[in-house]
Amino acid sequence: MDIVPGRSGVVLSAWLRERDLGWRGGVHVAARDPFRGYASALRAQLPHALRVLDAFHVVRCGFDAVDQVRRRVQQETLGHRGHDHHSNTSWAWLLAGLAVGDPDGEVAAAWIAAHELRLLYRHHTPPAPRRRSAGLAFCADSEVPELHRLARSLDSWREELLARFTVARVFKRPTGAVNPADQ
Repeated sequence: MDIVPGRSGVVLSAWLRERDLGWRGGVHVAARDPFRGYASALRAQLPHALRVLDAFHVVRCGFDAVDQVRRRVQQETLGHRGHDHHSNTSWAWLLAGLAVGDPDGEVAAAWIAAHELRLLYRHHTPPAPRRRSAGLAFCADSEVPELHRLARSLDSWREELLARFTVARVFKRPTGAVNPADQ
């Protein structure tokens, strides 16, 4: 493979166009993160390849929703953001505060959604993930705006998200964690 400077669909598309048709024809599975530019480049340059979302980025989206909900609820409830560094005493205070600080259960709902996404990747065949991803429908039905956004994203990625379970374990590694500046 190759590591190419730049993070855009244009860069990926150009790199793929530089490969000969035989090489491109031999690519059957392309693991990617949810960035739409990559999806467009892969769709245009490797239309026959199965596009698969990698687990790390999908689960990260779920936990990003938890963080967004937590910040909003904390701002609405306390009038300020929380503190990131806690002593044992402040942790006890935080846990007690969460009991009353999430009056509508929004943070809890976001936490459940994120963990459902994480649990999705414990399965290795399509039926179980389809059932579990259907269980995430509560995101779209909830009153939590961040979960609505997560539901829209998951819905738009449904085909590629579930494609992960139709191929042998596909991961973006090692290139997903490599920084070309470190080379």
